[in-house]
Amino acid sequence: MSTIEKAAERLAAKSAKNKKQEKKLDAAPETGIAASVPAATTVEIAPARSAQRDAPAAVEPKRTLSKKLPVTPAKTLEIDLERLHQGGFVTPDYARSAVAQEFRKIKRQVLNRIGRGPGASSDGAPTSSSPDLSPYNAMMVTSALAGEGKTYVAINLAMSLAAELDREVLLIDGDIAKADASRAFGIEDRVGLGQVLQAPDRITDAVYATNVPRLSLVPAGDYQDNLTELLASDLMDEIVRSLAQQNRERIVLFDAPPLLVTTEAAVLSRHVGHVLLVVEANRTPKDALAKAVLELGDHPGVMMMLNKATGSGRFGYGYGYGYGYGSSSSDTQESAVANQ
Repeated sequence: MSTIEKAAERLAAKSAKNKKQEKKLDAAPETGIAASVPAATTVEIAPARSAQRDAPAAVEPKRTLSKKLPVTPAKTLEIDLERLHQGGFVTPDYARSAVAQEFRKIKRQVLNRIGRGPGASSDGAPTSSSPDLSPYNAMMVTSALAGEGKTYVAINLAMSLAAELDREVLLIDGDIAKADASRAFGIEDRVGLGQVLQAPDRITDAVYATNVPRLSLVPAGDYQDNLTELLASDLMDEIVRSLAQQNRERIVLFDAPPLLVTTEAAVLSRHVGHVLLVVEANRTPKDALAKAVLELGDHPGVMMMLNKATGSGRFGYGYGYGYGYGSSSSDTQESAVANQ
């Protein structure tokens, strides 16, 4: 066979081979990716998600106050005033006691500051409501550490404020974990702030009038595991604003937890116009006080009170009391007296 014939035979064989490959390609799927997958390889395609899975998760409805607060509480508590007096607290029957006189001095300065504080005009009248301002007539009493006398001060201040003929006071036990104020009044087992934070409409069950004219109470109520988050919520802000705006002549006063013991006092301070920081003389470390002030951040209405200071008081009762207002940049310093 000549060389030409051999070349022609090889060319014919190659042509036949190419035709067989073209037939195989024609028989393969049109998708090039599927044709390129080796026979031994399997590709699993995840089933489409059901419509139920694709649906967004259910969102818990926002809890708000759906009821208008009553002008006056429907329930009245009979406070054992003699028991309170025996505990060293101010009561109407002992209005001329040394403690009552001391808290009169304190009360006058507090009222003066509330009148000139955020949310009030220069003459003490409330300005138009602003969402950026905490209620001028809402205030909390706290301390850096436990045992410095904050609850004692909160109760006595509330009792003294209630003696004002043109003022009312609503004392709220915001220290839900300890509930010392509620225990002092004998109402620790009643519906209170803890239940209201879970079911806002129970606010009507939690506000109690008392046998002390112009004094109302809200007990601590049940403790909640997420208490800090509840106190920091919009709901808590709405509760405070509703209670404060319901009666502009009423002071909403919280007995709050210590600032360095829990985070609850710091978040609660964002809902009130004023903070009274109780400092125990010769006991509260300076670094603890500094940390407590830092916890309050840039709050514009911080007042400081030096409690249990012995000595020759300027008002003649033998108990010194230091009182300041505003941030560290404030140069306003005044004096009054208090003692536990």
